[in-house]
Amino acid sequence: MALFYFFGNKRVSFLLVVKYNYLFIILFPLLLLYNVVKKEGASMFVRVIKNNKGKKNTCFCALVESYRDSSGVPKHRVLINFGQVDEESVPFLKAAFSKKKPRLVYDDE
Repeated sequence: MALFYFFGNKRVSFLLVVKYNYLFIILFPLLLLYNVVKKEGASMFVRVIKNNKGKKNTCFCALVESYRDSSGVPKHRVLINFGQVDEESVPFLKAAFSKKKPRLVYDDE
């Protein structure tokens, strides 16, 4: 029996969740801020930019809000900059801020 989280079409092992549990502890206050800042009609997402220089297997992440200015032009506003994050923890970061929360599924093999 194995324990997996499903996020979109990706299957993430429970061991990775335990390994990166500290990430959720750090993100909890940010999730509260996200729920306070979230507005009607505004869409938010986690922007991921791969790090081509410096440390390998890392990327820069930020929580970004899409909105329209007074003239109707779509723009993006960075709400929270997470800085440099390991590529392995990006799915957990996206899951924390997604509208559809990931499901916990038991897989008997």
